[in-house]
Order: sequence, then structure tokens, then C-alpha cells
Amino acid sequence: MAQHDAESMHVTNVELTPFKKTTLQFHSRLRTRDAYREFFQARFGPIIQYAASDRVTLTAGYYYIDQHYPGRKPKEWEDYNRYFGGTTIRLVNHKTYKVDWRTLLERFHTIPGGDYTRVRTRGGVNWTWRKWSPLVTMEGLYGQDKWTYRAGAGINRRVHQKLQLGFGYELRQAPSRALSHIIVTNVLVQPQRKE
Repeated sequence: MAQHDAESMHVTNVELTPFKKTTLQFHSRLRTRDAYREFFQARFGPIIQYAASDRVTLTAGYYYIDQHYPGRKPKEWEDYNRYFGGTTIRLVNHKTYKVDWRTLLERFHTIPGGDYTRVRTRGGVNWTWRKWSPLVTMEGLYGQDKWTYRAGAGINRRVHQKLQLGFGYELRQAPSRALSHIIVTNVLVQPQRKE
């Protein structure tokens, strides 16, 4: 029987457009677990996206990650690196909703238990209604000889021309088959955005 945990994730992204068709995002995320009582993980890094066409976006990025392993000797905090790249394809581009499919190849480097590669593929629907943007996603991940899944739903609101806030829920399965129920908050800052 799978174990369950209540967690939270708090994401902040700052997006710039240094060149035409190119987006540079500075990403940060803090994560808690054990019914929100334990600070579990911090990660930071840049992501670059290039719009190869109206429907295809290429992505590459890097995260530095610091993660807590309670009771682990000789140290409880371990840092590692994650490199990734892939493609997002817009399957449907309606004026009120969009359907995207994203696939990434990721490499985890210098982590406890050894380096490994993971593939992830995710489908999502995002609606637009005035300043509100509800969304749902489903994702499958394959790494360390195991498939796992994630599913989520949330809503974003444009509170300012250059600022969007969001709130959501994600169900996440770990390789151990434990399930996490995660409350998600996100902040998107776009200093160069124009209406």
C-alpha cells in the first residue's frame, strides 16, 4: 500500500525576452514535506526557450538543487545538478484554450545513489477567461527503470500587466510508489511584457 504525504511547492519565475522568439526564464522553487513541517528542497536555475515555429518550442535548462535527507550520515543536505532539454508542441491553439504536449530528457548529476537519466512527457490544457487561466496536466516519467506519474490542476490570475499569480494541486508518485499531495503556489514576473 502506498504511503501518503502532504507537501507544498512555491515557485517563482522571472521571464525576459532577450531576442526575438527567445525567452530566458530564471526559475526558483522551494518545497516542504512531512505535512508541511519539513523544509525539503530548494532549486534554482535558468531555462531558455526558442519558438522554432508557431507550434514548436525548444527548451534547454539547468537546475542546482539542494535536498534534505533526514538522519542521513555524514550530512543531511545534498546538492546536485540537473540538465534538461526537449520540445513542446502546441496541438490545439484555440482562442479560449490551448493543448500542449511537452517531452524532456533530463540528466541528474552527482546525487546520492549515482547519476541517472530520466524521460518525462506531459500533456496539458490551459483555458483563458478574462484574467483567469485554469489548467490541468498529466505526466509520465521514466527513470531508474521505473515509470511514475503526476497529475495536477490549478488556476492562474493576471493581477498586473507584468505579474501573474497561481494556486493549484498536484498528485505526485515517487519511485518508491509513495504518493504526495502537493499544494502549489506560483509567481510569474514578466518585466518586459506588454498588453
